[in-house]
Amino acid sequence: AISNSIIQDLIVDMGMPLNIVERTGFKNFMNKLDPKYSIISRRTITRDKIPKMYDAMLKKLKVICNNAEDVSVTLDLWSDRRLRSYMGVTLHTIIDKQNKSYLLSFLPLAGRHTGENLISEFEKILQFYSIQKKLVKLVTDNASNMIKAFDKLILPGFEEYFKEENEEVEYNGDSGSDKINDDLNEAIDEALMTIDFKRIPCFAHTLQLVVNDGIKNSAAVKSSLTKIAKIAKFSHTSTVFAERLEILKATIPSNTNIRWNSQFHTITKVVQIDIDKLNIILYELNKSQLMLTQRDKIIIDEFISLFYLFNEATIQTQAENSPTISLVGPCLLSILNDLEHEQGKLIYTKSLCKALIDSLKTRFFGFYEMLSFDMSEYVNKKATTADHYKDSIFLISPILDGRFKMHWLEESNIEDTEKERVIRKIKNLVCDTCIELNVVKKNEGNAAVPKLTGGVTSNSVKRKQLFPHLSNLSSSKKLKAEITTTSVSQEIENFMRETGMQSSLIFEKSNIYPGLSKLARKLLCVPATSAPIERIFSQSGFLIRRERARFTKNNLSQLALLKCNRSLL
Repeated sequence: AISNSIIQDLIVDMGMPLNIVERTGFKNFMNKLDPKYSIISRRTITRDKIPKMYDAMLKKLKVICNNAEDVSVTLDLWSDRRLRSYMGVTLHTIIDKQNKSYLLSFLPLAGRHTGENLISEFEKILQFYSIQKKLVKLVTDNASNMIKAFDKLILPGFEEYFKEENEEVEYNGDSGSDKINDDLNEAIDEALMTIDFKRIPCFAHTLQLVVNDGIKNSAAVKSSLTKIAKIAKFSHTSTVFAERLEILKATIPSNTNIRWNSQFHTITKVVQIDIDKLNIILYELNKSQLMLTQRDKIIIDEFISLFYLFNEATIQTQAENSPTISLVGPCLLSILNDLEHEQGKLIYTKSLCKALIDSLKTRFFGFYEMLSFDMSEYVNKKATTADHYKDSIFLISPILDGRFKMHWLEESNIEDTEKERVIRKIKNLVCDTCIELNVVKKNEGNAAVPKLTGGVTSNSVKRKQLFPHLSNLSSSKKLKAEITTTSVSQEIENFMRETGMQSSLIFEKSNIYPGLSKLARKLLCVPATSAPIERIFSQSGFLIRRERARFTKNNLSQLALLKCNRSLL
């Protein structure tokens, strides 16, 4: 038990090096803890314990894949500072009414990364787990978006905040990583062309591209946000200022230049501090140039108001244990409605707001077109992501989520006549998809049953029944469960009247909604973003430390899967 705990808790979970068991301090600690315990050797860990633990975990993972009816996956490529490239694939499915995620593969890549090679590796993973025919969607983004637009998005005014960090990166950086990233760009773009029919983009990435488009038109806010950034940096470099803020029970979080909403969070925290008290402190510490004026306050409030829902959507759609694909449609409708409402009230940030609206409509063109918005102005401006958001999953999935049903449309600003037309369209889509899904499942079931040839048929002997009425009731229930357009339409109407607001409502009442619950199991397993695989790379950072440089590819892969699938150990 102690040996397993050392491996699971210290090495796998906490990322301790394998040679911890050989260190004097650890040996002394274990001797005091249990003098009778004989410390496991590094050789035993790497050659016996970890492989056995990995095999046991893999068997459980295969059982999960085998039992799952529908699955989705996320895929991402990444290169570290030592120019080693990795491909990660995560699995997403619904088990016992809950969204579950697992790591299927963490694969160090060798050789040239062509699209053909990546597809080959991806298909091997699907085949290994026997999920090719169960795949609903692949969530990823083209590499040029991921690397060039998503990384290091800095809000206006925060350039100075990251100046020292950027200088250090320039000093320590190597041009080779750019070459690796370019290779990955070409490879994943080439690969995605082959599997495009099942692919949807990462919503958070696309939304960040909209944010990026907006801040290019935010000259009016830069001066005010620069003050905020400098105040934040001052709080992290001056102990006196930090102590004065602590008296006010205020703290300003540190920033990262990788996620824009980290900087946004800092802005919101600064403006929560009483402006008069903050200005007094700044004046007394000889930082009067950072004191916020009333104009600064108005500009910052407008900026926060414009980006508030972008921040909320980014956070909500990266949730781990609940449906997220069903959030995309309501998010896009809510954000656009909010921006159009704000536009008439703004004083300093009208051009920023207009840029955000234009970007939303060009990057999510397909979605707004499905809602019959007038998109004639944007037809020739469509972004590369535009048609991906024409996928009906973005209209159907909210209906199956107890948090939304049809409320997200019924309470929107869409004109009433058009709203009724869109709702009818979605109901028809749900009916058609349910029927199609039922036919496919039925055909698959029929194909799997071997025909009896010769001898006595299954109906040739009629068995006696002690309680025949029970059999009749069972038969009638089966007939009622037959999924038809009429039955699905009735399910929709009844589900819309449900008062429950939990996301899993459709699964909790699957006996009442057999058609909708089957469709929900298929669609709600799709994650809205590629955040799951990004979390894998983040959590697996311990794998690429200097002391682990001698790890074999097999060691790396095994430890990553053990760490990220720890619930299966």
